Amino acid sequence: MELWLDPYYSAVNCTKTLAEGPIAKLVSDGERDTDWWLFEHIFQPRDLLVEASLNPLPVGGWAVRKWARGLPRRPGEECPLGEGADGRVSEPWAASVFWETWSTWCAERIPQVNGTAYSGFR
Repeated sequence: MELWLDPYYSAVNCTKTLAEGPIAKLVSDGERDTDWWLFEHIFQPRDLLVEASLNPLPVGGWAVRKWARGLPRRPGEECPLGEGADGRVSEPWAASVFWETWSTWCAERIPQVNGTAYSGFR
């Protein structure tokens, strides 16, 4: 379980590993090979991640517009405090499920891991 606290994006998530063994390490000289491997294995997920998030600043902006006395409430009226607090974000909270496939990759001439790649569904 993981907890991220931030004024703009706070989340809690839980990951369940579905695959046994280490993360696949691909040896490749190009991104195309890595992308192709991920495409071929997209229906063989390594992890299932469930996440709930709350974006405190957008929620605060909504609360200011809803409960502050004397502030404009109709769309189109100027409300700098409310608009500045939330930036008109369309998703102040969310719940997501991620189905992911992971791999690391390295170049043939350099054996250390150069990066991590993933694909999946949300």
